[in-house]
Amino acid sequence: MSVLYFVVQQTMYFAIPLLIVAIGAMYSERSGVINIAWKES
Repeated sequence: MSVLYFVVQQTMYFAIPLLIVAIGAMYSERSGVINIAWKES
């Protein structure tokens, strides 16, 4: 059981910062600050 707890704990250490960055990128993309869509001239 301690191995499972350790794996979940280490996963959270990596996942939480990635989720924060992903949410920030989502908000900036939706607000129009960053537009990575390809636009044909």
